[in-house]
Amino acid sequence: MAVPVPALHSASTVLTTAETTTWYNTMQWLLAPPKCRLTASATTTTGTAFAWSSVAFNTEAYDSTSMHDTVTNNSRITIATSGFYRLMAKSRATANVSLGIRLAVSGSAVPDVENWAPFMAGPGVADTSTSATLYLTAGQYVEAQVASSGAATVVASSTFEAHWVSN
Repeated sequence: MAVPVPALHSASTVLTTAETTTWYNTMQWLLAPPKCRLTASATTTTGTAFAWSSVAFNTEAYDSTSMHDTVTNNSRITIATSGFYRLMAKSRATANVSLGIRLAVSGSAVPDVENWAPFMAGPGVADTSTSATLYLTAGQYVEAQVASSGAATVVASSTFEAHWVSN
């Protein structure tokens, strides 16, 4: 669905019923734009050191426009409405590793959004997050990918969000 764009009018113009409906639909759309927030409720293990892998998200806090499926391709948020999206991803791993996180669009890493948590020894955890505002077109998909300095358990608190912000 595209964002409804009402016609511009001067202050003295009387709107037709169709124009009023378009304005109403625009306001309704802007009050509930495409957005989703995902959580990985199960732990996953990273494999080879410094190899990137997409995080599977099997729980949705919300998904206003069915951009995510908890079973099929559950690492993906698939864009239904073109526009600028604010993307945010966070992950946490068990101790004794460095943990990296990045965003990928349709399988390709997004430049300049990779972030690494420093090596965490002992009983602590390595936390890292990244975010970006990107223009995405309908049909593209985005993923949060993680890598670590060694085999690590990515704990269940990993999250991934996409919020439409403008055309």
